[in-house]
Amino acid sequence: MKRRLLTLISALLMTALLVSSSCGDDDDNGSISVPNLVKLSPADGATDVETGADVYAEFDQTITVRFTDGSATVNGEKATMNKVDNKQLNISGFDLKAGQTYKIVVSAGTVDGYDKQISWSFTTKKAQSSPDDPVTPTTPDDPEEPVTPYTPSTEPISTQCINAANASAQKVYDFLYNNYGKKIISGSMANVSMEQKEAALVKAATGKTPLMQTFDFCFVTLTKDRSTWEQNSIYHDISHYKELWDNGGIVSACWHLNVPSQEAYAAKNEVNDQTKAWNAQVYFSAKNAVTDGTWENEFIKFAFDKAAEVLLEYKEAGIAVVWRPFHEGSGNATITGKNSDAWFWWGKDGAQAYKKLWVYMFDYFKAKGIDNLIWVWTTQMGVGSDGSENWFTSDDSQWYPGSQYVDIIARDNYDKAEVSKSVQEFQDIQKMFPDKMAALGENGGIANISEIFAKGGKFSYFMPWYTHNLTNLDKSDHAKTAWWLDAAECEDVLFLEDVKP
Repeated sequence: MKRRLLTLISALLMTALLVSSSCGDDDDNGSISVPNLVKLSPADGATDVETGADVYAEFDQTITVRFTDGSATVNGEKATMNKVDNKQLNISGFDLKAGQTYKIVVSAGTVDGYDKQISWSFTTKKAQSSPDDPVTPTTPDDPEEPVTPYTPSTEPISTQCINAANASAQKVYDFLYNNYGKKIISGSMANVSMEQKEAALVKAATGKTPLMQTFDFCFVTLTKDRSTWEQNSIYHDISHYKELWDNGGIVSACWHLNVPSQEAYAAKNEVNDQTKAWNAQVYFSAKNAVTDGTWENEFIKFAFDKAAEVLLEYKEAGIAVVWRPFHEGSGNATITGKNSDAWFWWGKDGAQAYKKLWVYMFDYFKAKGIDNLIWVWTTQMGVGSDGSENWFTSDDSQWYPGSQYVDIIARDNYDKAEVSKSVQEFQDIQKMFPDKMAALGENGGIANISEIFAKGGKFSYFMPWYTHNLTNLDKSDHAKTAWWLDAAECEDVLFLEDVKP
């Protein structure tokens, strides 16, 4: 997961660099002028900073920024960088909390031509309250509502999709159900949003096309176009996935749901602001997202509406979508006991809030008439690696939304060369969720799929994560040519050519 998340964050930062960066002004001799630091905000040493303040370093000219992992830190933790008005280096990806001191450090050379380290500190105002004012919890580790203990179902796998009223959804569910344990469906992931570059590379290398193809709703809320790559309008061109469907393929989607880091950025005409993020470095309350009257709820309904518009277009075209939202909800929270150790904002308020958010989406889409989805929930349950990666060993069954809201249990499986570990994960999932099919929602760096399936890892489908702008499978971070050739030569693996009408 970490490698996959770094890939996606790297892609976003690369786009921000290409779109918003520019060179410094040339002087009369054609040389590039050196930028001068003219302002730090908040000011160095300030002691009365508002918690909603912007944090930035301002220069006297347009700057070019080198987006280097870890080159900006807040109290020793990595922070996000982006440019504002071309002259400001904005530091974000964290919340300012009342009565705390913050030290910002930006490595020398982060701004082209400025070879000094930038470092400054400030302190936020202490929180003020009166006996008449209720105190609102502000930290993600506040005690959550009690979570009902999870008990594994004793029911067999249902023959009915939870959206069985829709014929296209039931058709896909029937196909998955009838092949479960007998065949494994091949899958590929789009390059960040919609482009199936790796599917084409697999076809060129093996002569076969991944049967299930997944895209990411990551940019569906962006109403202002930053580039032709990041814009809401790309999702309304469903031609590739319509062709895939017509040829017997399966359409799938996930959603790294970008949200505002604070209310000041929540205006609908600003949803492309670079402070929006899906990761746990920003705090968008999952509790508030399902509470009427909050700004988070207003935004989440706006986001759901944007996604619903696209999903209804697929419905109108007779296309079902294997739908995997709010994946990896628990992150490391079940290991450390701290909700803040969830990887994504949708997990930071804990299991109860997470489940309510899932059901809220389910009901919201149902009210919109969206019944063409096969709902996939991603568990972190699985066998450990070498002990260094806690996220391999989490039991997050209390985060499960419930059988009436889930069709398939997915597992995101990375960096396990041993066949036995993937097999054990399949068995663990089947033991805990015997009434659901199990699948690989994401995978990378795992053993050959032919061996995993043959030795008992009977996942419904697999889905190698993408590598940004990949042009050669042998340079993939997750599934190289040899891995795909093994899958293509295995009679247990289904490709598009195996089912094409």
